Amino acid sequence: SVSWSTSLGRQTLALYLDNPDADPKIAAALKTINEAQKNRGELQTELRRARQGKRRMSREQDRLRRNIKTLGEAKVNRKLAQNMAKRLGANERSIAQFNARIVAAQEAIHSQEQRLKVLIDGISLGAK
Repeated sequence: SVSWSTSLGRQTLALYLDNPDADPKIAAALKTINEAQKNRGELQTELRRARQGKRRMSREQDRLRRNIKTLGEAKVNRKLAQNMAKRLGANERSIAQFNARIVAAQEAIHSQEQRLKVLIDGISLGAK
């Protein structure tokens, strides 16, 4: 049994694809799995980037809140505090967009993993 979840397994199956005597149906299925794996990797990269963006934006929100608190109620600081409050609102919208990207990526990854499981379970490298 060869597992796609390991580097050695992927290398072994790639060697199978390079074999001119490989069963064409199995080779086609393995190529489909390779593409699905690649797509899942791209989705995982998107998920990682969205999470990083959300963390970065959340840190910015914390910084702005601390600064607004530090400025206090002094009339001289009111304009600056208002500008920071506007940025807080804009950042919240950005965080909502990051959350939407995270959810979309998680759903797509789950769907891709289910598809991969079906594809992988449907392959038998046994004798013809």
